[in-house]
Amino acid sequence: MNAHTLGRWSVAVVVGCGFAMLFAATGCNEPTATSESNTPGTPGPAKTDAFHFHYNVTINNLEPGAQARVWLPVAQTNHDQDVQLEGVEVPGEHDVYDEGKFDNQVIYFEAAANDNGEIPIKVAYQVVRRELTAESGEEVVDEELANFLAPSRFVPNDEKLLYQVVGDKRPEGEGEELADELYNAVYRWMEYGKPKDKAWGRGDSVYACDARIGNCTDFHSLFISMCRVLKLPAKFEIGFMLPEDGAEGEVGGYHCWAKFAHEGRWVAVDISEADKDATMKDYYFGSLTPNRVTFTTGRDLQLSPPPAAGEVNFLVYPYVEVEGKEHKDFAKDFRFVRLD
Repeated sequence: MNAHTLGRWSVAVVVGCGFAMLFAATGCNEPTATSESNTPGTPGPAKTDAFHFHYNVTINNLEPGAQARVWLPVAQTNHDQDVQLEGVEVPGEHDVYDEGKFDNQVIYFEAAANDNGEIPIKVAYQVVRRELTAESGEEVVDEELANFLAPSRFVPNDEKLLYQVVGDKRPEGEGEELADELYNAVYRWMEYGKPKDKAWGRGDSVYACDARIGNCTDFHSLFISMCRVLKLPAKFEIGFMLPEDGAEGEVGGYHCWAKFAHEGRWVAVDISEADKDATMKDYYFGSLTPNRVTFTTGRDLQLSPPPAAGEVNFLVYPYVEVEGKEHKDFAKDFRFVRLD
């Protein structure tokens, strides 16, 4: 047994027969539900959601025996959630590394495709997630703010985007008041959709501004660009959102949201979910439902060991390289089982 201390994790790795179990000592108790549920936005104790999350992916359409390098995001315990990493099943051995810019954790391994041209992956978590409100957000660490004011490849600090969305009058105010104006501007400007002829889904602020339609990455990238133009620190978080009801089931794909800094705390917004349900518009400015789990923060991630392509736009699905080129083919089977 080899023990590695990596960032927030103290990880014990047991390797055998291609299976590795990781037990994470995070300084938190084993996840358990801590309060009764209440309808989001209504008075009462903060809502929590407790569940097993199964991150199951099969990298496919490889030549049998092809060598692949694979990077996987790791959900961590943080202010918003308690996470226990229950198990990792990948071919051969793997390591856990710190991502260089935003304190994310990443699993890395190298493997050969099996006779079917596939590389199977299974990662299991136990999670307790807390409902967030404007008053309960994580404290801002001043030393990190420069990262959340800087542009990234698809999230430029471009005043043209701001004025295209809000018109000729530059938004005034600061903090929550300013963010509220930008939230409403993006809400009015954008429509949730995934048209086949559009380049949605890479979190491209310029695309979002021009096309006015896209998924969660496009909504929140545009919001973040506009915040940063006005010197309001804002950040991107991505993971998965579970169905609000049901004891178990499938999770179709990723979901993301944004946060802005206000009076020493991070305040969350989820504009794309507000677009889907107008009755939740006010709620999703400042609050997040607990039926979700965060995997990574930030854009232009610096993975370790470095991919041939350099920085990665964002990481929620596996990032795979074969012969130095990105390989995008995989089948996903993300699932949840709620805890009693």
